[in-house]
Amino acid sequence: MYDSIKNEKPVISLKGVSKWYGDFQALKDINLEINPKEKIVICGPSGSGKSTIANAIINLIDPPGEITSGSIKIDNDELRDNEELIQEIRGKKIGFVFQDPQTSLNPLFKIKDQLIETIQTHLDLTNDEAKNKSIDLLKEVGIKDAEKRFNNYPHQFSGGMRQRVVISLALCCEPELLIADEPTTALDVSIQSQILELIKKLTKEVNKATYFPVLESLSFENNKNNDPIIGSNIKDDKIGKFISLKLKMLIKLYPGSKNFLKELMLLWQ
Repeated sequence: MYDSIKNEKPVISLKGVSKWYGDFQALKDINLEINPKEKIVICGPSGSGKSTIANAIINLIDPPGEITSGSIKIDNDELRDNEELIQEIRGKKIGFVFQDPQTSLNPLFKIKDQLIETIQTHLDLTNDEAKNKSIDLLKEVGIKDAEKRFNNYPHQFSGGMRQRVVISLALCCEPELLIADEPTTALDVSIQSQILELIKKLTKEVNKATYFPVLESLSFENNKNNDPIIGSNIKDDKIGKFISLKLKMLIKLYPGSKNFLKELMLLWQ
């Protein structure tokens, strides 16, 4: 990680975070800082705690899950056990793209209602302003005939198009941090790279948003402890410089993982 990024104030900071589900410990003493413009990749097999870390940040914890120790801070404000603050920063400071777009959109409401409500919850915009912003967002994520599709229900979109709508929802309030929890897992292989390219393009244009992709395409046969591995680096246009020391170590450990390298290339180049 470069010194210029080290010296910036972190967007969010996790220190000593542990999480239990009854007698099962899902996270143990997690320490992580995400800086402005920094890209983070968390890699690990199923059940290693990748999504659990992401969900813990915005307190998406189902009983009997419980964060038992540690600190989660944004702008030096403690998020742990602070539901009022968490409700305020969800969408506004932290955008979230979930694995399955079908579970991210309410099937009973049109796309326009969900976008406008999200925007007006966090931004001081009139109904017309929020409507125009919503249509512009749909165009940005590649929805053709956005003015018309704006009035459609989620079931009227394909899986890839639904995920594009979810991305527009995640970025509509210009968050400082974008969490993308395996955003291509539920999608057809033919459009997975398109979605990764779209996330890269949009977050680069916004510049405030920070990557937090969670990928699972790496083979972890040699990972004895079944633990998630964290790699990070800042934006850099030149391939060869974008991979941090940790990611270089990963590539040496798992040289046969072509799909993983391809996804990293998409995110960083």
